[in-house]
Amino acid sequence: MVKIFSFLAAFALLGAAVADFLLLRGEKVYSGHGELVENTEARVPVDEAGVPHRLIINTGSSHRRDYEIALNWSLAAPDGSVIDASNEMAAYSNRNVEFFPEQTGEYVLTMSPNYTTADLQNRLQTEDRYSLSLLTNDKSIVIPFLQSLPF
Repeated sequence: MVKIFSFLAAFALLGAAVADFLLLRGEKVYSGHGELVENTEARVPVDEAGVPHRLIINTGSSHRRDYEIALNWSLAAPDGSVIDASNEMAAYSNRNVEFFPEQTGEYVLTMSPNYTTADLQNRLQTEDRYSLSLLTNDKSIVIPFLQSLPF
């Protein structure tokens, strides 16, 4: 009985994730990637004001392996005002930053790795990377929830 319940719960979660991705996922209007070093700046163009935007910051993979990084990051509007920021203590692979831009233009995302001393030696020997996706009118719930889980 427990196996059947577990199977049905997993099947329902999978179905919800697929429906979430197909029906509620917004339109991707920008993507970018690069090397993640101290004070990395990424310029994210916003062409439509007044609609919900979701910026997805991914630091969770490289060509050699999967990993997670804690970040110090901030997102600033074209006028320089900070929209959102975080000084993370825990490592994550994905972050979802939701915002409603009041103006169009280049938004500036500044990122710096926040290494723990336990992993510092290993980190200094590898190149860290990031990737960005900007979605408009994204109403998905399940996929961002699953990405935020620590496993």
